[in-house]
Amino acid sequence: RFGNFISSVKETSGYDVLQAKLRRNAEGKYEAEVHTFLAPLGRPIDVHVSGKGKVYILEYSRATDRKGSYALPGRILELAAKPK
Repeated sequence: RFGNFISSVKETSGYDVLQAKLRRNAEGKYEAEVHTFLAPLGRPIDVHVSGKGKVYILEYSRATDRKGSYALPGRILELAAKPK
């Protein structure tokens, strides 16, 4: 979630990556189970999952709330699975 820009809202939302698992219930309707995967982040804009056990997260900036500086450039984060 990129993060909100609405300054009148007291609570900051976003600045994180969510994991959503979809499943059909008994009525055939989809339900989602949603969990925070990684937070806080600096306005994540893309996630790429490689076939080699790595996840790349692209950030727009480094600020993790509406109060931080957006002058710092974004970055690419690499997450890798621990070797067994």
